Amino acid sequence: MVKTIIIVIIGMFICLVGFQAIDPNIPQNDPISQSVNDENMLSLTIEGEVVMPGKYKVDNDAILEDLITAAGGLLESADEDAINLSARLDGHDSYYIPAKSEYSNNCEITSEVQKVNINEATLDQLMTISGIKETLASRIIEYREQNGPFLLIEDLMNVSGIGKVTYQSIRDYVTLK
Repeated sequence: MVKTIIIVIIGMFICLVGFQAIDPNIPQNDPISQSVNDENMLSLTIEGEVVMPGKYKVDNDAILEDLITAAGGLLESADEDAINLSARLDGHDSYYIPAKSEYSNNCEITSEVQKVNINEATLDQLMTISGIKETLASRIIEYREQNGPFLLIEDLMNVSGIGKVTYQSIRDYVTLK
């Protein structure tokens, strides 16, 4: 009698597992299909002036606007002139949306630093950015002449001598427009 009960329980277990394997409504933890999905996705971090900064997965062919949408959109304080919404999201694992620099129509002297357009700035203009000396300013101009205009502020990290630390210290003082 006990053997019959054990055989029935084992048979029911085998049937249950078999039905789960063929039922299309039950999600499968298939590592092969999961890795295929991961190959079609980019895992990126977005910081700065977005509603929900953090890490997001987007399609391989996504643009910056898609990542911003995933993060809930831009805050009113975001500097839209400093970003290229149609830029492809490749070659970077994090993106930063800078805040607008404050300005006034009044003619008063302020200690606020004006943003420098890295696509048009001269050597002297680039050297006004704290942390950018003549050598680094020359490399920025050389990179721009060889590769065309910067599409993302993050592209500054492609310039020899600008690592993550230097980039983070200057990112709020540069713009693309």
